[in-house]
Amino acid sequence: MTRLLVPAAALLILALPAIADNYVLRVATTMLMYSGLALGWNFIGGFAGYPSFATAAFFGLGAYVSGVLQTKGMAMIALGSSAGPS
Repeated sequence: MTRLLVPAAALLILALPAIADNYVLRVATTMLMYSGLALGWNFIGGFAGYPSFATAAFFGLGAYVSGVLQTKGMAMIALGSSAGPS
């Protein structure tokens, strides 16, 4: 079951920009960002047992800085490339 589910989900995510409108893309992006934040918190707080709030602080700082830079006119592609490799 998992062998089929993971490639199907990957294909859906890759095809989403071609078949969806802006609202669906924004909701999907928000869901993926929060799932990444939750996964990081699960690793640090759950498995390691270390109550670190730096994950949420860096997430909020990145959101704030990218919002400020977008209001100043910087393009999203430039913001994404300046974040570095993941």
